[in-house]
Amino acid sequence: MSTTCQLRQAGETPALWHLMCDQQGGPRHARGVPGPGSGTIVNADATTGKLSFNLPHLILGHFSRFIRPGARRIPCTSTSDECIAAAPLNPDGSIAVVVNNLKDKETFFRVWRSGHSLRCTSPPNATITFLFQPSKPPK
Repeated sequence: MSTTCQLRQAGETPALWHLMCDQQGGPRHARGVPGPGSGTIVNADATTGKLSFNLPHLILGHFSRFIRPGARRIPCTSTSDECIAAAPLNPDGSIAVVVNNLKDKETFFRVWRSGHSLRCTSPPNATITFLFQPSKPPK
């Protein structure tokens, strides 16, 4: 399950089985698929000391850059089968809108906030985050 899906379903913390695997992809749970691309965050070659950082590492880094500890999920909808979205409200009042393009093709979508929209283009299978700063009260 993607991290965006976990956020949409009221999850607060992604659960990942492996943080790091060795050059054979172990240790493995229940004969899981070893190696890069299998959902492991980092692979370590014990003979060379080389580390390879896989897609989950990049995704977790992306999310942690914009979604701060203590953030709370707020309502966010998607009217397209091509994208999913989630919107956490950070403790400082900023809103991180995360959009995942689920397709193997470029996709167009709109992000709406306070009656205004932003038309966007997403590369295939991309994750894009918009960070909206807190609104300042009018003087």
